[in-house]
Amino acid sequence: TNYGDIFEVWFDGANGGTGYYGGANETRKVDKRGYYDWETTFSLVRELQPNAVIFGDAGLDVRWVGNEKGYAYPTTWSNLMRDSVYAGMPEYAEKYSSGQTNGTHWVPAEVDVSIRPGWYYHPEQDDKVKSLNKLMDIYYESVGRNGSLLLNFPVDKRGLIHENDIRQLQAMAKQIKVDFAHNLAQESKASTSSYRGKGYEAKHVLDGDKKTYWATADNVIQASLTIEFNQSTTFNRFLVQEYIQLGQRVKSFIVEARNDGAWREISRETTIGYKRILRFTDVTATAVRLKILDSKACPTISNVEIFYAP
Repeated sequence: TNYGDIFEVWFDGANGGTGYYGGANETRKVDKRGYYDWETTFSLVRELQPNAVIFGDAGLDVRWVGNEKGYAYPTTWSNLMRDSVYAGMPEYAEKYSSGQTNGTHWVPAEVDVSIRPGWYYHPEQDDKVKSLNKLMDIYYESVGRNGSLLLNFPVDKRGLIHENDIRQLQAMAKQIKVDFAHNLAQESKASTSSYRGKGYEAKHVLDGDKKTYWATADNVIQASLTIEFNQSTTFNRFLVQEYIQLGQRVKSFIVEARNDGAWREISRETTIGYKRILRFTDVTATAVRLKILDSKACPTISNVEIFYAP
């Protein structure tokens, strides 16, 4: 191609039905299993753009999250039973879009949503651009739930992104920076109930290095990681990341806070994956504890961050 490097090749799920096909306004029924020669199509992409990510219901590389509303699921696995899925599969959204614990391929979820009610520009929607609150909900429920976010901006009749859309995007970017301005975990110490040995200590969740991580001993799938503050601290965001080079492992966990010597549960969740961000009402505590309740194998946690979003 003459485009240079392309980051992503997107295979939309829309096919068949009514509309214009080859200039003719008609209805077409498509055998979604056999109509498309996917093997040849994917091979052509790999030949011309070997570094491009291929998106579709079944990947190959990233998958549709199963909705266009801007959210991943409270339980979102990056693993997918890819050979059981095909493009346009009717039951895909219900049965496969959140991934599977025992998925055979690494096909993380991409959350696609438009900043407007639809994907294309209509001047009557200039006052219907998503609010800042809605955009922040989308961020926390996509990026914060082990997904990646594709936010659509329709191009107007000038060939430009409309000023209202730009204004909201800038507001969203500013708010994200405000929410994550100061990592309170940097002023703390980490300890754990189990670790594999030298090089896998709890301290690695606080070092900001994606190549290091805390890991438990073999066959230990339940463990706790405690973050001790230097003083009583107020927070309302908790961010945790697995070391996904070794796969997604954690199946369930809770976050607890200690105040006046007593622990209380803040949140009970399932998957973590590349990134999980929890929001909750203000909590004041002297320590925070991440308890891994269940994991496919010994958990590997690369990063923990704690914030107070005003």
